[in-house]
Amino acid sequence: MKYIGLLFCLTLTSCSTVKYNYTPESSRFSIPEPETVVSVGLGEPLMDQGRVVKRDIIEVTEEAEISAYDIKKGKLSKIGEDEKSEFFVQDLLAGYVIHAGLIAVTPQPHATVQIKKNTGEFCVNRPADITVCGKVNFTRSKETVFTNDSFRRTLLYSGKVGNKLKISYREFSNDMARAAFSTDVEYDLNESNIIGYAGARLEVISATNTEITYKVLKHFSER
Repeated sequence: MKYIGLLFCLTLTSCSTVKYNYTPESSRFSIPEPETVVSVGLGEPLMDQGRVVKRDIIEVTEEAEISAYDIKKGKLSKIGEDEKSEFFVQDLLAGYVIHAGLIAVTPQPHATVQIKKNTGEFCVNRPADITVCGKVNFTRSKETVFTNDSFRRTLLYSGKVGNKLKISYREFSNDMARAAFSTDVEYDLNESNIIGYAGARLEVISATNTEITYKVLKHFSER
């Protein structure tokens, strides 16, 4: 039956070859800007630096039906394109968008979505099955995500006891805190109002146990 289905698909020339050639945009960020006076509260980041990925996504805004498929509200991430179409995969963490079934409607995890460039049609692709298209309302945007290549470093304000300032340094890889690279440090403001860690330098303007006002002089050393 699988061979018959595939032959049927090829005969109708309605199958689509999904492209996996999309490369999301990778960029570095450093917050806040140097020489900017900033105030933050207890537990909030004093500075944040790292590398993230921005990817193209579409979000289905209204439920719809295309042939035997139920299209639910949800998010899909771009995975490729050719001269005629863009291709998207379902965001499994956000929930399945494509559902189908004769008796019980269930998610279709292997289904991908094809958006035709000339018409904006929303098409559902499934292995060894014909591609079906219809009208679905969706919006486009970019989403910032942490991937296997992402890296992030931050300094958190942990309060002030007497004239000693408490700061927490955290490293994140793939958006997960790495315990081996988490450190809590103290600074004596009697010695200097300039504090630093891993190449970063901050000038403390004022501080209480609940809030600090400061200026970033230098961000973390590059890695």
